[in-house]
Amino acid sequence: MEEFFHIIARTVSLGIGAIQLCMLIRMLLPLFIKDPEGNSVYKLTFFASEMVVTPVRFLFDKLGIGKNSPFDWAFLAGYFLLVIVQSVLPVV
Repeated sequence: MEEFFHIIARTVSLGIGAIQLCMLIRMLLPLFIKDPEGNSVYKLTFFASEMVVTPVRFLFDKLGIGKNSPFDWAFLAGYFLLVIVQSVLPVV
């Protein structure tokens, strides 16, 4: 049973790592491509990372956090939320 939970924790950790990679690519791709919205790689990374960013953005809008800021605080908070969840998982 312990091995089963280890496999589940490892799988979740790998999934979180993939989403983090997509978030980094989504953040950096517009620096190198003129029209990132037309790029299929950007669309994939946007789709994969938006499932984390949207709930955080909704919460921030409700709380009024970062309303007049040019920086996307929800994106950063979503990324660090994934880092925290990944660090809590019991993966050896």
